[in-house]
Amino acid sequence: MTYFRLIYLYLVLLIVAGCSSGGDDPIAGDPDDSEPSAGVTISALGGAATAIEKSGQMARFQIARSSGTGPVSIGFTLSGNPDPIRGSATADDFELRYGDGRAVQGNTLTLPANQSSRVIEVRPVADSLNEAPEMASFSLAPGSDYTLGASTTVAVSIIDAAPTEENRKVFLG
Repeated sequence: MTYFRLIYLYLVLLIVAGCSSGGDDPIAGDPDDSEPSAGVTISALGGAATAIEKSGQMARFQIARSSGTGPVSIGFTLSGNPDPIRGSATADDFELRYGDGRAVQGNTLTLPANQSSRVIEVRPVADSLNEAPEMASFSLAPGSDYTLGASTTVAVSIIDAAPTEENRKVFLG
């Protein structure tokens, strides 16, 4: 009987020692104890960010982080052209999708765990209106799970058709 009591006491001590380990132990630490993402930025891909309604050409931009590995949701705001005389795009003029085709939900862009960057596509919605080029500006918003990097705004132009000879029209007013 004494032998079993010693084994039992030994197991209890192992369990108690494992439960009382401090936060400095990387194995016993909190699994959600990841550091916030730092240096979150936004940038246009492929030079000028222009979406074209007639051809369905998408504009692309990318969000990226310089550090951190946990999933992060990054808020953004949408604004139009800073010049009120020029055209401003609204959310009705385009769809936002990730590079894998999934729709962006609301005003939040997500970076999954262990992913340092993600492509966002601005897909123009074709309409029958003859419009001046419209601008949409996407600006990252501050958040508690991340810090902002140097580039926090990207502007995208949405035009009806590419500036080619076959698309030229004369409008008289």
